[in-house]
Formats: sequence, C-alpha cells, structure tokens
Amino acid sequence: MAKGSNVPATIPALGGEQSLNRYLAEIRKFPLLQPEQEYMLAKRF
Repeated sequence: MAKGSNVPATIPALGGEQSLNRYLAEIRKFPLLQPEQEYMLAKRF
C-alpha cells in the first residue's frame, strides 16, 4: 500500500477473453427491450 493510504498499490488484472465471453453468454439469456419499452423505462427515471 502507498504510504498513508488505504488504497492497494496494485490493481488486480482482469480475467481476459474468457471472462468477456462468459459475460456475453450471460447477457444473451435476456431479451432486448423493444424501443417503446426502453423509452417508458427511461421516462420513469
């Protein structure tokens, strides 16, 4: 850790291509919103 800091001196490495492929496989399980659905959700927030 850096002196006087609670932040670690190193940043963990990302999982690489395998993690990306797993993420993409997971998000494909959910249907995309129709444009009107997306608009209505955005309007609520």
